[in-house]
Amino acid sequence: MIKDNRWVIAFAFLSIIAILVRTYYPDLLLIRFIFFGLAIFIIVFKVDWSK
Repeated sequence: MIKDNRWVIAFAFLSIIAILVRTYYPDLLLIRFIFFGLAIFIIVFKVDWSK
């Protein structure tokens, strides 16, 4: 459960950063795609780690 909570916190942190980037820099779509890629990577790594 502790590891899952850490992953949730990390995911929430990246989500907040992505929202801030979208709010202040709406034209920088590449940065948004990078953060979405990091979020997907965290999800995949979490699945692999749980195995």
